[in-house]
Amino acid sequence: MSTVTFKYPVGIEVICKQTGIKGSVAARGDLVNGAIRYTIQPKKNPKSDGCPDQWEIDEQNIKPIKGKYSPSTHVFKYRTGDRVKSLVNGFEGIIVVRTISLNGCEEYLVEGQFSKDNKRVRVGFFLQEIKFVNSGLNKELEKEKSYVGCSASRKERFL
Repeated sequence: MSTVTFKYPVGIEVICKQTGIKGSVAARGDLVNGAIRYTIQPKKNPKSDGCPDQWEIDEQNIKPIKGKYSPSTHVFKYRTGDRVKSLVNGFEGIIVVRTISLNGCEEYLVEGQFSKDNKRVRVGFFLQEIKFVNSGLNKELEKEKSYVGCSASRKERFL
């Protein structure tokens, strides 16, 4: 288990400081490189059909439209860098993104080699669909005590 601290809760209205995109926080998560991202769902335009595309925006680039919010934490069952296996189809790989959505579901994006030509494939799974195999990249990082640099850059070296 590992804990991530997020600046903003899901469900609030935010704006991207760089692009001006406004919307509600639909999900939030962290990546293997240490970045924290929010999934922003813009409001539907009454003049068009369908739902607008969601946007993935880094935490430092968003701000709430109104109000102030205290940081909150979420305890994920698995860490980015852990090796997991799907209970659905046997796919095995390293967790590269963890997300918690508006409805409280944990989703993990797992990267592994699934094709015969050894191409990397990324597959998303819900918490209930995977099991822990080993510490994956985290195990390799623990061996490298002498490496100088942040843990995020160290993890990226193994992908």
